Amino acid sequence: MKTWIVAVAMAVLPVMNAEELAGEYAAQMHEVGSGLMLHANQTFEYFFSYGAADYMAKGTWRRDNDAVVLTSSGAEAKPFRVVRSAPGTAGTVRVYVVAPNGRGVPHMDVKLTASGGVQTGRTSDDGLASFRSKGEGKSVSIHVPVYDIEAGPFELTAGHNDVWLEINGEAITTLRFRDERLRVVDGALHMTYWKGERPLVYKKQ
Repeated sequence: MKTWIVAVAMAVLPVMNAEELAGEYAAQMHEVGSGLMLHANQTFEYFFSYGAADYMAKGTWRRDNDAVVLTSSGAEAKPFRVVRSAPGTAGTVRVYVVAPNGRGVPHMDVKLTASGGVQTGRTSDDGLASFRSKGEGKSVSIHVPVYDIEAGPFELTAGHNDVWLEINGEAITTLRFRDERLRVVDGALHMTYWKGERPLVYKKQ
């Protein structure tokens, strides 16, 4: 009898529908700036800021039982691409990391793999990492420290010691949610995407 009563009580508990869930939510956590906007047309906007790293996402959302499910829109892009290379100077490999406007991007970690071994360096204020190499350069890899992203290796054209790689900042900062479930608990949304000890809780504003 008690089991039957509990089941009936659970069946009549109010469930928030999509219209009631729509609105602006803010994360309840110190040192993190994050918010989620669920639009009534089933689209969403999301941002997350921690330290020097800023992330964002846009896409569609839906209600699925006790959760809100987020799926990012748009095609996934690569964070870097080789835009050109040149013969350069023998014995020196120069790696330029540039933005789409052509300006150099500093503080990128670069790894050069050459016939003479592996070397590491970091781009200067003008986006240049230069290496003295006894052997022919084979490939370069890029690490973005702030976002902990690895890209490459990018194969170098034989006889070319200068290479330019263009960064795609949007590809680095855009989160790719794929059916990401946020549990609905007492009107708040609980996100586990960031793999912390506890869910990141978003309360409606």
